[in-house]
Amino acid sequence: MENKEALEGADLRKLDTFLKDKDGNKVLGNLYRTVTIEGHVKWVCIDHFRANYQEKATKMFRDMVESLDGFFDENTGEVDVVLHSKVLANQFYSALTQAKSIYELKVKLSWETSHGDLKSLRDTLHKTNVAILDLDCGDSIGPAGDILNRRRRSDSLWQMMANGRLQSVKLEHINGIFTNTGASLQSMAHLRTLHIHCTSFLLTTKTEISTATSLITNCPGLQDLTLECDRLADLLVPFKLFQGLVAKSSVKTLRVLHDEENQLYSVAPHDLESTTLYLDIGVTTYDFSMVEPLLVEYGSTLEKLIASGIAETATSTLQKSVGSRLQSIRLQNSKLYIGDIERLQLVVAQAPNLSSVLWETASEWQLAMIRSFAEHVGHRTFKIVIEELLGELSKKDSQDLKQLLTVHNVQLETLNLDKINIWLESLDELDALVEAVQTGRGIKELNCMRENLHLSDRSIEGLASIVSQPELHVLRIRLKEEYMSVSILESIQWKHIRELEVYAGLTNQRAAMKALLDSMEKMSETIELEWFHFDTSHNEPTEEWELLQRIVSLLSLESLDLWVRQTFEQALALIQSMDFSRMHSLYLRADKWDSKEVQIILDNLQRATQLESIRLYNAEITLEQREQMESKGIELSDMV
Repeated sequence: MENKEALEGADLRKLDTFLKDKDGNKVLGNLYRTVTIEGHVKWVCIDHFRANYQEKATKMFRDMVESLDGFFDENTGEVDVVLHSKVLANQFYSALTQAKSIYELKVKLSWETSHGDLKSLRDTLHKTNVAILDLDCGDSIGPAGDILNRRRRSDSLWQMMANGRLQSVKLEHINGIFTNTGASLQSMAHLRTLHIHCTSFLLTTKTEISTATSLITNCPGLQDLTLECDRLADLLVPFKLFQGLVAKSSVKTLRVLHDEENQLYSVAPHDLESTTLYLDIGVTTYDFSMVEPLLVEYGSTLEKLIASGIAETATSTLQKSVGSRLQSIRLQNSKLYIGDIERLQLVVAQAPNLSSVLWETASEWQLAMIRSFAEHVGHRTFKIVIEELLGELSKKDSQDLKQLLTVHNVQLETLNLDKINIWLESLDELDALVEAVQTGRGIKELNCMRENLHLSDRSIEGLASIVSQPELHVLRIRLKEEYMSVSILESIQWKHIRELEVYAGLTNQRAAMKALLDSMEKMSETIELEWFHFDTSHNEPTEEWELLQRIVSLLSLESLDLWVRQTFEQALALIQSMDFSRMHSLYLRADKWDSKEVQIILDNLQRATQLESIRLYNAEITLEQREQMESKGIELSDMV
C-alpha cells in the first residue's frame, strides 16, 4: 500500500459507475473490504480477509487474557483464566467467540454465579471450537436473588456438554449437578472423558438417580468417568450406583476419589477381578467408620493397601476382609508406633500372597520395631523395604540398622546422607552408619552432596563398596579430594547405573575427571545413562575441557546438564562430539550466547531426532528460533 496512489473524487465516481454497469449482482470481484491502520480501504480475497480477521481477533483475545493475568498459548490453543465478575466474564466471552483457535479452556468463575451467568457461558461455548473444558464454579450456590432458578441451574451445564464439540470436561466445585436440573439430558455423543467434583453428593433421590442413569445413556462414547467429592462418607453409594450403570456401557474406567492425591477406588468395570483398592486407614486422618463399608464390600479383591497407620478399630475388619489377592502394603507415615506394628502383623497373617511391605520413610526410633516385625514374619518370603532413612542416627541406631539389615528379607533402597542428621564432628558415627548399610544389599540410590560432611578413609571405602553393588542405579556425590574421587568413581558399575551427578571443587576437578574417564574407558561398549550432570562451573583450563569432551563422547544419554563456560568454539566442539541417538532433554549453561550463536547450536542439533526439550541458560533466543523448534515438537527455553 505504501507505493500505491489512492483513488479520489472523480476517479472513485468512475469506479462506482463501472461496478454498477459490470457487477449488477454486487459480487465485487469476490473481494472483501478491510481498513488499514492508516485508514485506507483495502480490498482483498477471502483467504487474506480471513487471515487478517483472525490475526486481529487473536491479538484482541491475547490482550484480554493478559489483562486478566491469565495464560494463553497460541500454538496449542490453551487458555487458563480466572473471571472475578459478570462484567469481566462478558468481555472475555466476546473475545473468545472471535478467536476461533482456542482448543483447551480452563476457567474459574470466581463470584456467586446465577443461572443466567451459566447460560451465558453455555451460549459462548456453542460458538467456539473448544474441545477440552475445565470449569471451576467455586462452590457457588448462586446469589439470593436467583433463588427461584436454583433448581435448574445445572441445566446449562448439561446443555453445554451437548454442543457436539466438547470431548473432555472437568467440572470442579459444582454443587447440585445431579439434583438441580429440570430438563431432560440431551445426547453427548462426542464426550470421551468426564470428571465431576462436588462438595458432596449421595445420589439417593429419584431425581439424582434418574440424572445419573440418563448421563450414561446419553454418552455412548464416554470412556473415562471420575466422581470426586470432599466428604469421604459420601463415596460408597455413588460408586455402587455407577458401577452398575457403566457395566454394560462404553466406559472403560470408573474412579471414585476423595481427592486426586488420595485415590480411594479405581476399577475397570469390565475387569472387576483385577481391582486395586487404595485406602488411608490411619487414626490421624479419617474416622475408620467412613471407610469400613468399602473394606467390607471390596476387601476380598484388595491388591494394594496404602496406609498412614493401622487404627485399632480397623484391625478386626482388615483381618476379616483382606484375602489372598493382597500383594503389597505401603506405609506412608513415618510416625508409626509399636501398636501399629503389632496390628500390622495380624493383618499380614491373613495375606498368604503378600509380596512386599514398604516403609516410605523410617526414623531411627522405628528401627527396632521394624526388626521385631521382620523377625516375627521371618518365615514368610515377602520383602520388607525401607525406601529412605530419616532422623538423627547415633552409633547405637546404626547398630540397630545393621542388625535389621541382616534379616534375610529386609532391604534399604535409598541412603541419603543429605537428610540424615549425623554429628558432623564425629567420624565414628558416620563410619558406623556406612558399615551398617554395607551389611545389606539392594541400595538403589546413594546421595552424598553435603558440603560440610567429612568422610574418613574408612567411610570412603564403605561408600565405594555400596557404589560397586549392581543394584545401585542412582549416584549423586560431592567429591572433596583425589582419593575419594578415585575410590568412588572407579567402583561404578556402568552396566547398571542410570543417573549420575558429580560435583567436584576447583582443586579436585581435574582428578575427578581423570578418575571418571579411566573408569569409563574400561568399558568396551557405549555407556547408556538416563541423566548425567558433571559440575563444570569452575572449569577454565583447556586440558580439563578436553577431558570433559572425551567423557561426554563415551556416553549415550537421555538427558544432559552441563556448564559450558569456555569459548563458543569449544562448546560447539562438545556438542558435535555428542551421541544424540537417545537424548530427550539438553540443558546447557553458558556465560552468554547471542542469537547468532544460538542458531549455530540449533543447526548442529538437527541430528538429535529424539529431542523434546532444549534449555539454554544466559542465551538470547528469538521468537523465530522458538517457532522453528516448536514446529519440530521441541520446547526451546532460556533461563538467566
